[in-house]
Amino acid sequence: MTKQENIENWLSLANDDLRSAEVLYNEGLWLNVAFHCQQAIEKSCKGLYIYFVDNNYPYSHDIKEILLKFESYLPVQIPNHIYDSVDELSAYHIKGRYASFKQRLNMKLNKEKNLKYFINN
Repeated sequence: MTKQENIENWLSLANDDLRSAEVLYNEGLWLNVAFHCQQAIEKSCKGLYIYFVDNNYPYSHDIKEILLKFESYLPVQIPNHIYDSVDELSAYHIKGRYASFKQRLNMKLNKEKNLKYFINN
């Protein structure tokens, strides 16, 4: 796969997750919305990593970790509030998939909280 194809693949996958989040948002399934927003951002960051660095993107689900690996290649610095937001959102990747965490995480979510994730995308 060429570099351009790899980038397009990651961005297409991110778009699919964002579209899924939108459908789930309309149904009020907040935990699943947060999960798909996390996935969309993670996949977009992997595409950006490939664009700015190379095809050897980080095998991580931690968005902040991925951003830190290519931030020095960017023409501007990523603001701290972005890192704060992705730290918060990253909790919905793995923990949100386990029943023991689902109820606690779901109680923290509502329409307004999920709307924030959409606006920050």
